Amino acid sequence: MDLQPLLNDIAGVSGNRVLPFAEYSKSGEISTARIPVTRVNANDKKDTVIRRFIRDYVKRQDDALAVDARFEDVGPGMAYRRDGKEYPVVGALIVTWWPRAPETEFEAIKRLQEERHKDVRGA
Repeated sequence: MDLQPLLNDIAGVSGNRVLPFAEYSKSGEISTARIPVTRVNANDKKDTVIRRFIRDYVKRQDDALAVDARFEDVGPGMAYRRDGKEYPVVGALIVTWWPRAPETEFEAIKRLQEERHKDVRGA
């Protein structure tokens, strides 16, 4: 999955606090991207809003994927190196995605009940 358009958007919105780069790894069906963060957001120390945006982006790209996004602190003095440049970092956004398991019969029934409940409340 190509996350570069997402990374460019996040870097712009965050004032390059989140760098537009990622290191990718894959283990079996599980894919991971580590996105470096240079400064902590004073109002959202774990970047909850950006993590939610990332999860929504990945799900829009492929609805058959399950996704998790978390913030990971790194030790003081850590740096991210790219193209001969060094960027001091305070953390990383870790995005992990994998194929979603098929919906069980119980989950299908529960989803249908919730949809019907929404229809009744909305009417």
